[in-house]
Amino acid sequence: WDAPFVVTFEDTPAMGQIVLTKTDGDTGEPLEGAEFSVTAAEDIVTPDGTIRATAGEVVDTITTDTTGTARSKELFLGKYTVTETVQPVGFVLPTTTWDVELTYKDQNTAIVTGNIEVQNKPTKITIKKVEAETGQPLEGIEFAVWNTAFEDSVDPEMAVKEKYVTDANGTISITYLEPGTYCVQETATLPGYVLDDTVREFTIDENGMFVAEAGTATETGTLEFVNDYTKLHISKQDATTGKELPGARMELRDADGNLIAKWTSGDKPYVIERIKPGDYILHEEAAPPGYKLAKDISFTVEETGVVQKIVMEDEYSVGSLKVSMPGNGWSGVKTGDIAHIAPYIIAVMIAGTAVIILIRKKRKGNKDDEK
Repeated sequence: WDAPFVVTFEDTPAMGQIVLTKTDGDTGEPLEGAEFSVTAAEDIVTPDGTIRATAGEVVDTITTDTTGTARSKELFLGKYTVTETVQPVGFVLPTTTWDVELTYKDQNTAIVTGNIEVQNKPTKITIKKVEAETGQPLEGIEFAVWNTAFEDSVDPEMAVKEKYVTDANGTISITYLEPGTYCVQETATLPGYVLDDTVREFTIDENGMFVAEAGTATETGTLEFVNDYTKLHISKQDATTGKELPGARMELRDADGNLIAKWTSGDKPYVIERIKPGDYILHEEAAPPGYKLAKDISFTVEETGVVQKIVMEDEYSVGSLKVSMPGNGWSGVKTGDIAHIAPYIIAVMIAGTAVIILIRKKRKGNKDDEK
């Protein structure tokens, strides 16, 4: 035994592997092209005391394949942190990280597995359309959205513009936008509403975050647009006093003769809101007693939220006064205005009073003479 036979058995350290699955947070579909870094969360030390990686050291970089799966290389057992560094185009880069601990299982398991499931949220912008004053959502408003990168340098109007229409909630949701600067513009509104063709911008940054005009970055964003509406006030007035004249039967028709509204005037102007811009005719069907019918008024309703006022005046109708005389009976006073002959009536009354006074004085004088 001076030269014993020595047999050496080496123990190989158990290893581990991180398996990551990446899916679309909305559809559950696998996502290709997401990149991740694997970092040692602590000093990685094998049982023999060898430091295999120091805390904070990147030990591997992995990318998801067409099945949405990414596998790390074989790693020494220990604690690791997984961070997404590049998200697929059209998705938001998560701000969270995932911790994985690879631990020894048994002597028969050479490689242990740490599994991670990660979802990506699509980039998302919501366009919201509401009515001025009430805040009610508006359905059926059309918007154009385009990426400024595709604008023609000579003619920006030649940009490729996608058209969208607001739903019953007054909203449009657009997802999977690539990084870039986008423009939003209202292109068609509802009848009776005022088109707001102001162009507004927002940005999807390299991390898939929404950046509004104020510069704040969020995972999702909302742009709110407010639509004002037309306001028509129709006033029926006394031509002399300028005050509202109740009792006139009125109607409004469009340029094609279609009836828009019928009403009887009151002590306040008649209000029509959300009337379609265009040409109209205001017609008086019947004037109040004592007034003449006014001539029709043609006018145009402009596309503006400012109150538009139309005034139709009625004049007094021409009247007459007949005095009762012996033999012709009482004829009465005709319905209508007697203001223009009032001075004559007053003069007659004054003259009559003077005659009566003279007669009484004459009778009194005669009585005195007799005495």
